[in-house]
Amino acid sequence: MDQIGSASEQGAEILFNNLVESGYCMLDFGDSRPASGTEHHISHFIEMRLLQQGQKARLHGAKVGVATVRTAQLYDRIKQLAQSEAATLIGQAVQPTAAAEEAAIRAAYGDLADELLREQAPFIHMSAADYSALKEEIVEQWPQIQAIAQQVPAAAEITKWLKAVGAPTTPAELGISDDEFELAYNHGHYLRQRFTIRKLVHLFL
Repeated sequence: MDQIGSASEQGAEILFNNLVESGYCMLDFGDSRPASGTEHHISHFIEMRLLQQGQKARLHGAKVGVATVRTAQLYDRIKQLAQSEAATLIGQAVQPTAAAEEAAIRAAYGDLADELLREQAPFIHMSAADYSALKEEIVEQWPQIQAIAQQVPAAAEITKWLKAVGAPTTPAELGISDDEFELAYNHGHYLRQRFTIRKLVHLFL
């Protein structure tokens, strides 16, 4: 991080090589999922809002960095939940109604809503039986989910790394209000039909 933060030649090489490796991961997977989850969905939502409002763009990577801190906080929460605790919380979860999900998408996305409603149909229109079965599967797979969460650095560590390279770590540093960021956090997961950490929390926790 020190090399990247100082903009040294070695730092540029480290950063470049990691970006290339990220690209290879997506190429091998055949999809952007390995490098585009909740943090990117939040950033994309903010980008769309800024365009709609005629505001100056913010660097995509800067927004992703701030969103990564927020996303890592969700993983921090997962790490701390024992399987029994997760089972209780998930068991108490109430399935969002299709009407409520549609209203949220239409309010957040306007003209894009119809396209996203089609994209999110498998989640929006889950039957009660499918929702119950998914809850059971998540509880059963909780040790694996926690194993994945353990691979994500803590939010405090990511914040430290971002500060080391002079990157923003808060919405205010991006010139974005907390309300605008919360809007992106609460609605960014509708952009893709992906079962991200944000969608897990939205549906069950």
